[in-house]
Amino acid sequence: MRAKPPGGERAVATYLLVLAGVLLLYALVVQVWISLRVPLWGDEFDTIAPAFRSWRGGHSFWWQIGQYNANPPGDNLVLRGYHRSGVLPWLRAASPELFWRLPYLMVFTATLSAMFYGAWRWTDSLFIAFLAFATAISSPGLLEYGNVVRFYIWLAFFTTLLLWQFLQLADRRKTGRHFFFSLVTTVAVCFHLVIAAIAYFFLVYTVVWLVFDVYKAGVRTLKRASTFFPRLLAGFLPFIMYKVELKHWLFIPHPWAKD
Repeated sequence: MRAKPPGGERAVATYLLVLAGVLLLYALVVQVWISLRVPLWGDEFDTIAPAFRSWRGGHSFWWQIGQYNANPPGDNLVLRGYHRSGVLPWLRAASPELFWRLPYLMVFTATLSAMFYGAWRWTDSLFIAFLAFATAISSPGLLEYGNVVRFYIWLAFFTTLLLWQFLQLADRRKTGRHFFFSLVTTVAVCFHLVIAAIAYFFLVYTVVWLVFDVYKAGVRTLKRASTFFPRLLAGFLPFIMYKVELKHWLFIPHPWAKD
């Protein structure tokens, strides 16, 4: 067991955690405010129609999977279940924009929370984790369009889980709880990658290349080298995913898009 930090360090840790919570709450308020003010986009309307369309008809299941052009493959069933469940009817009537974007606000929250805890867990430094968290959450693009550019949110979320999975396997301090989380994460990531392979083969190829080439070197680095710098990189890498401009090689423009 780790020794409890002195009182002064505990006070600083408490302050950083409270400040991180305030920043996350502020980001969520901004996201809700944007959701209420920004009308549904054209690609969102194109996605809403298949979400409500019956599975029976002239088109197959796999064809309909590919019609969710505003979302990465994999969250289609979640969207259909969400919109057909009849939950929050008052929100659907009051603000269709906020109702439609609510799942992405939840992913937004889960992503930042997982990144913060993951950075803290693998750098063993709450200050580094908070610095990376504050850098990501203060990004103008993320703060302004976090619930609009949905593909980036999902990509960052699963990238975080995948990175965390690798670190779990490389870390020697394993426990039953970590093994269970590692197993659940593996199943979730593999399921998403299998579904994503339907429309994003090149993305899956990139992930597979990273898994079999970079992962081996990363494990050796974590085991042999000093733990500080590899863990520092591991803590910041998911946040860097938010900052990198990916649309030039991942985003497929729609006919209505204007460059």
